[in-house]
Amino acid sequence: MARPPIGPVVSASALALGLAACSGMSGSNGSLPGSADTTQTVGDTADALVAHRTGSQNAGTGIAAANALGGRVRQLAFASADDAWTEAGPDAMLGSARQHACVDGIRLFAPDRSGDPNSTEELVYYDSGCTRLALDDVRRYTATGAHSETVHHAASLYGPQGLTPIAVGTSTSAYSNATFGAYGLPNLAAGFAGVTSAQVVVNRSTVLSTDSELIMMPGTRSSGTFCSDSAGYDPSGIVSLDSTFGWQGGILAGGSRSGEPGRFVTWSAAPSGTVFAGQMGALSIAAGRQNLSCPIATPDFTLAGGTPIGTYSIPMTVTFHRGRIARLNVTRGTLPNGDTLAVRTHRERGQGVYISGEVSSGRTSIAAFRVSTFGNGTLTITSTGAQYKIVDWIVVQ
Repeated sequence: MARPPIGPVVSASALALGLAACSGMSGSNGSLPGSADTTQTVGDTADALVAHRTGSQNAGTGIAAANALGGRVRQLAFASADDAWTEAGPDAMLGSARQHACVDGIRLFAPDRSGDPNSTEELVYYDSGCTRLALDDVRRYTATGAHSETVHHAASLYGPQGLTPIAVGTSTSAYSNATFGAYGLPNLAAGFAGVTSAQVVVNRSTVLSTDSELIMMPGTRSSGTFCSDSAGYDPSGIVSLDSTFGWQGGILAGGSRSGEPGRFVTWSAAPSGTVFAGQMGALSIAAGRQNLSCPIATPDFTLAGGTPIGTYSIPMTVTFHRGRIARLNVTRGTLPNGDTLAVRTHRERGQGVYISGEVSSGRTSIAAFRVSTFGNGTLTITSTGAQYKIVDWIVVQ
């Protein structure tokens, strides 16, 4: 079962959040040899330039980039979530003796708890005992041909102590060139091409609208290659900045998937693209022609109506355990204006697994963040102390 942008989100990856503070200028000015009193290293110059950035510059550029990469993390989570169902079958997860059993903090239902035909439901919990609900993802699928299918997702994301959703994601995906197995799930080893339109709503405001395509090339049960592209933006914008932000780009080639379905699966890639800013209500997504194989020469989706802020390239590795993020790492991702991003995964007693990251310019910290593996947490701008709430990998004010 695929997870919508809450994730199809499942989607796009603690690493996204770390970007939420990059902006302004960076560079270096070297002095003439022998001028010891005026010699300035690249790091020194970067630090000096950072001092001239405004908090709005840091926040604005970073939010656009954060949402761009957050969408990427959720897209991979969306594809990887099918692994939660890999071992499900008459003698396994959905067998009569273990139907709807709690396994590794997940419960699976086919059909969903409402009993709708051609549906599945996945409940993911914060704890292995299935007592604190984190995600409720209902999936309904309709065959449109021998090798094609339409899938609708409705997913609710809950906070650690909450009884009501903190975010709701919906998506519609059209799969083609696919082979479908139990529960209408596309076979990743056989390959497929999928196009998804998705939204995320927080406090009745749409904080993300995105279109994306994902192409899985034929491989094996334990390994394969993929490519993707997407464009997205925040329809609500950031009121305090009087702006809205978006992105376009993707993994046009070189994405790899390896591991044991139903257990640990690792996706590696280097997403790249451009982030944009615009006036409230100015951004929109333009669609071209769907791609059916890798590499992608011309992305299907691009962003319209905004002004480019800069480009990014983020080498990333994401490991999922039964479709849930277990580890996320980024080493020296490059951001607009020469800033860098580092992301690490931590495991603490009593705290479980969490993801932290830092955006830097030279030796100067621009921002730091900490999020759960569900993409909920806080981003802090170092120079001002300003904080932004992050929900489902999206900066929401």
